Amino acid sequence: EQHHIVSKIESIFARIDAMDAHIRSALERLRILKSSTLKQAFEGKLVPQDPNDEPASVLLERIKHAQPTKPPVDGRRRNVK
Repeated sequence: EQHHIVSKIESIFARIDAMDAHIRSALERLRILKSSTLKQAFEGKLVPQDPNDEPASVLLERIKHAQPTKPPVDGRRRNVK
C-alpha cells in the first residue's frame, strides 16, 4: 500500500514538474512576443501607414504650441487627481 501511494505521489510530482516547465516556456514566449510587438509598433509595422499623415515632428511641434506656457501661480506644480 505504501509503495502504491509513493508511486502515485511521484507520478503527480512528475506531472507538476512537466506543467511547471510548460508554464515557464509559455511565459518566456510571451515575453518575447511582447518585445516583438512593441518593436513592430514603434517601427510602424502593426497597421498600414497612411502617407497622408503628418510627420511626427510636425505633430510634436503642434502639441508643444498647444500647451499653456504660463507657470503655476505659486511656482509649484500641483498634483491633479
